[in-house]
Amino acid sequence: TLLHECNLYVRSLKAAAQRIMEDPELVDARIVIHPDRRPSGEHIRRYNLPTANEVGILIVKDTEDTEAPEDGDEPATSRDVVIQLRGGGYKRISKTHRSYDALEYVRGPTSFEALHTVDGVLCPSAKAACTALGLLQRDDHWRRCLAEAVQSRMPRALRHLLAVILIWGNPEDGSDLWCTFAEDLCEDLRFHHRDLSAEEITDLALRELQSMLTSMGGHSLPEYGLPAASVPPQVGPMQFDPVEQAEIREARLSMLTEEQIAVYESVTADLVAGSGGLHFLDAPAGTGKTFLLEVLLAFVRSRGELALAVAASGIAATLLPGGQTAHSTFKIPVRLLRSNKDVCAVGAQSKQAEVFRRVRLIVWDEISMTNRKDLESVDRCLRDVRKQDKPFGGVTLLLPVVVNGTRANSVMACVCRSSLWKLFKRHRLTRNIRLLCSSEPAAMYQKFTELLMQ
Repeated sequence: TLLHECNLYVRSLKAAAQRIMEDPELVDARIVIHPDRRPSGEHIRRYNLPTANEVGILIVKDTEDTEAPEDGDEPATSRDVVIQLRGGGYKRISKTHRSYDALEYVRGPTSFEALHTVDGVLCPSAKAACTALGLLQRDDHWRRCLAEAVQSRMPRALRHLLAVILIWGNPEDGSDLWCTFAEDLCEDLRFHHRDLSAEEITDLALRELQSMLTSMGGHSLPEYGLPAASVPPQVGPMQFDPVEQAEIREARLSMLTEEQIAVYESVTADLVAGSGGLHFLDAPAGTGKTFLLEVLLAFVRSRGELALAVAASGIAATLLPGGQTAHSTFKIPVRLLRSNKDVCAVGAQSKQAEVFRRVRLIVWDEISMTNRKDLESVDRCLRDVRKQDKPFGGVTLLLPVVVNGTRANSVMACVCRSSLWKLFKRHRLTRNIRLLCSSEPAAMYQKFTELLMQ
């Protein structure tokens, strides 16, 4: 019956065999099958000989005529896939075998709508139909994973686990996972923000979850089936208005001293040429280092390009527009014993890697507080992400430093011993702008300047 429904030529074959048996004149006739030929209009591979070593057949059970299974037996609704070996014998394929799904089929489909219909219910997509048939893995294991984590993990760790599941676990229904564990995912936020409503707490959790997804190279929440946060987190460094930055540059350019202009022209020449360049700025306190750095940052941002301002400490980073700590920006590993092979924790497909590919200028303040191995790890990271075998991936780098204090000088010596040090152009500011603007006598200014220069 199965062959009659699936292959119309079986009827012709049986009719020919029956006629030979009944007609005495055809007693010497033979039935010859030509496997190298095919009916007109049919596909070349439809009726050709099998080329595999195994042939699969599907034995469909009739659930109405099958008795209830005994203990240890499979349910009556299961399908047995049996392989008939060419060398003889049979081999049963378990429903957990990787080849089982490929051997399943929908019997007698007449349209795409019929393919999407399961037990009389029309599924919205082919994937949903396969899920309803049990051909795809469901999210039960992810629910068990989160349920187990709820017993021993803090809510923030749960949000991080959910972000990992969404990115690499490819769950069937991410919104169902969120709705099931929303109370546990927001528990700490409800405690710390008791004055907020339930909707605001949920939005706060979604914003933090989106931030985790972004940091791990994921997509937006709606792409995983979750509701979008009201205020999405900012991607990359702070955005600046090119027109406003051009006004800042023009207003302050005429206020630079001769020493500052020399540094400005040297750095901007490398930026315009696009060949990169490493610059080291030695600037004692009061010589206008921060003022000069703001002009250089405004020059790059006025052209619609990206400039990063980082510093060794958070306090120093706040003095620069759009400043961040170096460890936060470059993901420098924090270790007691540093290695010459340390690398920054920046994935090639992450959002931060895309920022590094677009950056034109990096200003790294307080470099004297940075270990030379951290500087070298950033160099390796930028070379790898930007795919350029140049110092810092061809990015123009400016390292200003305030020299004073024996401890800073000792750390500075470590930076000077780096293999990259010989590639830096050295600049120095000696004119103390801060004292020139004060009401102190000229002798006092000269004496204090000499003290700073020692």
